[in-house]
Amino acid sequence: MTALITVRQGGSVIACDRGCYNAKHPNCDCQLCGGVNHGIGLERATANTRRLAPKWVEAAGEGAEVELDETVQQDPLFTIGDHPMEAHELPTFKHIVTEALKSANAAADWLRSDWHPDSQPTDKKGAARSEAAALLGKAIAAMERASW
Repeated sequence: MTALITVRQGGSVIACDRGCYNAKHPNCDCQLCGGVNHGIGLERATANTRRLAPKWVEAAGEGAEVELDETVQQDPLFTIGDHPMEAHELPTFKHIVTEALKSANAAADWLRSDWHPDSQPTDKKGAARSEAAALLGKAIAAMERASW
């Protein structure tokens, strides 16, 4: 993979490629990224291009043929907070269990919550809520054992 984004228009071809994101020299001459990806490496440049490509495509104007590399088009596998994680940044097992426990405990809190008096669940829905809470309790206990 060389170019993260390539624009062809009127016989002209410009690309933000490894010459930009792997640059060792201080000056950027990339007409697409304008220096955003200069010398920052492939992973960060991919994330930047993913985020900024719509703006760059719009700036290219009508009639431009734009090609995005597959890695730019793909969504990150995981997002933790506001940070999208690429495949090479997969979380550790401990991190997975910690995040799952946070989510499961939040869900358990919601299931224990009171509800508005005008929105009482039916007996069937109430029983399903109780069953979900019990199963969630078992799942939380299993995750806690996994985190030791």
